[in-house]
Amino acid sequence: PRASTSRSGGSSQPASTSAARSEDTDVTMMEESRLKEFKTIISKLFKERHAQSVPLPELNTFVSQQEIQEPFTPEEIDAALNTMTEANQLMVANDIVFLI
Repeated sequence: PRASTSRSGGSSQPASTSAARSEDTDVTMMEESRLKEFKTIISKLFKERHAQSVPLPELNTFVSQQEIQEPFTPEEIDAALNTMTEANQLMVANDIVFLI
């Protein structure tokens, strides 16, 4: 009985590892609708500030205040910024977000 218990315990570990991997993938690959919403929010931020750069903490606060029903998680914000950086839409350096 103990041997079968440890086997089932061993088989549950890879399953949880797989679940963790799929969660990581979901975080890095943001839904298109959420990314579009994020882009709209930060576009509004840059327009309101009449600026080409914004401190990252200010961007995080602004995004959190704009989306109350389904707030963006820090992971979603990072994923969106990474996606936009890869698309040469913005750049993040020294905790400042630059519009390109």
